[in-house]
Amino acid sequence: MATQVNPFERLRFTGRDQEASVKWYKDKITDLGKQNYTPSALMNLDSLMTRRLMPGQLYLFYYDPKFKDTLPYYDTFPLVYPYARTEDGFIGYNLHYLPPVLRFKVMGTLLNIQQSGTSEEKKLAYSYGVLNAKDLQKYYEPCIRRYLKAHVRSSFLRIPPDDWLSAAILPTERFVKASSAKVWKETLGKL
Repeated sequence: MATQVNPFERLRFTGRDQEASVKWYKDKITDLGKQNYTPSALMNLDSLMTRRLMPGQLYLFYYDPKFKDTLPYYDTFPLVYPYARTEDGFIGYNLHYLPPVLRFKVMGTLLNIQQSGTSEEKKLAYSYGVLNAKDLQKYYEPCIRRYLKAHVRSSFLRIPPDDWLSAAILPTERFVKASSAKVWKETLGKL
């Protein structure tokens, strides 16, 4: 059996200074145009698959919204940072609703929270407070989505924190009823 190639590791950020970071980002965007990172290819990364969703982590999964007929558009392969459990599912930030440049920017905040070294419970309380601070709230508010367990159509692909920046730039969003450009334009209009 062939070893599965993890595209996140191929894209992993290793730069240290700002100039190197910008060059790395531009190079990876160019590289992505040549690759075909489809949801089905990513969902075959068995070592990253899980059935258990933990708040404060980052996941990709297939989703079929309950009210898809009335939604103006929706993402069938969300990139979600869940922050709260509900009786019938969870609430999280679907970062696909942000254009890649903003997604990359806010991912830094999420990584700082993840690497804070505190307990998971304190980390979640801290993350909710940080993400709802006035200067950051405008970026996260358009991304808040509620997901129902009964409408999740796959296991969860848990993305390790070292790969969050890579996941932020992979073009894995799958919007229905609108193009990514239209969704991002509407998001930017809300900022």
